[in-house]
Amino acid sequence: MRELLPPPSAVWFALIMSVAPGACGPPRPQAHAQTEAAQVLTWTVGRLHRDPMPATGDGLLLLVPAGAPPESGARVARACAGATSFLPAPGHRRRFFVACRGRIFVAQGEALSPLPGQDPDLYVWNLLAFRTAQSPLQMLVSATPAGAAETQIWQLQIEEMSMVGATPVDGAAELASMEVFFASFHVPRCLGAARRCLVLNQPSGDEPQALDAWDGRPDAATPIQELGTLLVQDVAWASRDGRWLYMLAGQR
Repeated sequence: MRELLPPPSAVWFALIMSVAPGACGPPRPQAHAQTEAAQVLTWTVGRLHRDPMPATGDGLLLLVPAGAPPESGARVARACAGATSFLPAPGHRRRFFVACRGRIFVAQGEALSPLPGQDPDLYVWNLLAFRTAQSPLQMLVSATPAGAAETQIWQLQIEEMSMVGATPVDGAAELASMEVFFASFHVPRCLGAARRCLVLNQPSGDEPQALDAWDGRPDAATPIQELGTLLVQDVAWASRDGRWLYMLAGQR
């Protein structure tokens, strides 16, 4: 029986705790890598305070006018049950990469299929960004390789809709600062370099799920709208003018 992995929110909590200073001894050997992974996640997806996607029933990829409730959106693609993250494929209208239970799927309309060439020992959590001006396509993800206890940042090489390589990027110069990162990667959750970056927020208690955004400072995100009865698991901009959003949604 396959071992069940914790939800992404638990992974995010473990990342934060693993880099917090303690009084019980010297820093952990992987402290720098974990700090780096945590900051990349902050730049690309935010806090990850979300409910897990329902295990039964497919998710939906919706095209929603900015500011409108998800229920008003038009269905543009089917997503797998348990989907946690997605990115619109660059240069391909209505084609999406979707992370489902550790694997990456390609969604286009009602067609949904695993991305060929994936390493079965690499569990993918979140799809983060694309390296700019690269052919073949280079996608940044958070992932946990077999035998590892911590989430890491990996770069996947995709050619002709098949994965042809996967490399950890710990210590890469492009991850050294937010300015260098956004000069090197395109983040579909942002309208520009560290500008109007979207963050899903799941408040505690009975408060509604909300969509926040930040400009220049991830720690200064402000609410831009409350979401409706659909559970939104991920979001990205669908137009450069900020008028449309893609949302990965499922029933509560």
